[in-house]
Amino acid sequence: GRSVIAIEMDNGGLGPCRLVPFEGSSRGKLVGPENGQCTHAVWAPDGRTMYFTSNASGSFQIWRQSFPDGRPEQLTFGPTEADGLAIAPDGRSLFSSIGFDQGAIWLNDGDTERQVSAERSAVLPAWGEGFPTSVFSPDGAKLYYLVESGPRRGFSSGELWVTDLAAGSHERVLPGLSMTTFDISADGQRVTFA
Repeated sequence: GRSVIAIEMDNGGLGPCRLVPFEGSSRGKLVGPENGQCTHAVWAPDGRTMYFTSNASGSFQIWRQSFPDGRPEQLTFGPTEADGLAIAPDGRSLFSSIGFDQGAIWLNDGDTERQVSAERSAVLPAWGEGFPTSVFSPDGAKLYYLVESGPRRGFSSGELWVTDLAAGSHERVLPGLSMTTFDISADGQRVTFA
């Protein structure tokens, strides 16, 4: 009853969890995996174990750590991700939602709808404040978007891809370079990105 697990967020997005004294006498210390985002945290009823969901391993998985100074241990593995975390009052069962998180880009041309993104999780084919103003090539024949790669460390990010809408072909524009947002120039020859 003297420590609290805090889930922290700053301008870069979510960070690791932090164990802080309840009375606020210090900033405390990081707990759980230190190289990933912590989205959920719960205490075991006996107060001896902390449980977290973190993407330190590349996807959101469940971790545990003995209180106060144990080492984080990954409990779940695989292509699915954990979202949410609860523990039974007797401490014998842990509950989470496990599944896949994947985004796809669809195009509606008035008569038909079709998926235009590559197979992996695609994001950011939107425009408006804070988003690219041009996701289509000047002639409207190509669509640009991001395909997520690696663990999320903040806002959605990924490699810039382009789909030729007539041919249906997909290709990476800047292979190996991850970005959070982009904009295509009016002549379609340059890209600005963060």
